[in-house]
Amino acid sequence: MYKLAKLDGRTREAALIRRVREELLAHVGQRPTITQRLLIDRAAILSLRLAQIDRRIFADETLTILDNNQTVAWQNALTRVLVALGIHKEEAAPAMSGLASVLAEFARDDVAAE
Repeated sequence: MYKLAKLDGRTREAALIRRVREELLAHVGQRPTITQRLLIDRAAILSLRLAQIDRRIFADETLTILDNNQTVAWQNALTRVLVALGIHKEEAAPAMSGLASVLAEFARDDVAAE
């Protein structure tokens, strides 16, 4: 079975990945297909990458052109993954706002820790 690399479950990164997975599992149902599991794992990693960029933005760090390009690419990829998981326009606002709040919380926690 496909699995992401094992993360130390005590880190903020692991907590974010776990929460994204839980929310998306709730969306697709607790018995996802292999395709859905792969998409959920991809969404979790992309969400983590975007949260890491958000953390840098909230810390008022200067982003390079590469950082900006990667952010746009990761956001577009996450959007495509979520669409593939069946998040429709009428469902997008509640589902994305929940995920957005998780990402914002991750970024706030990290800035507070610095």
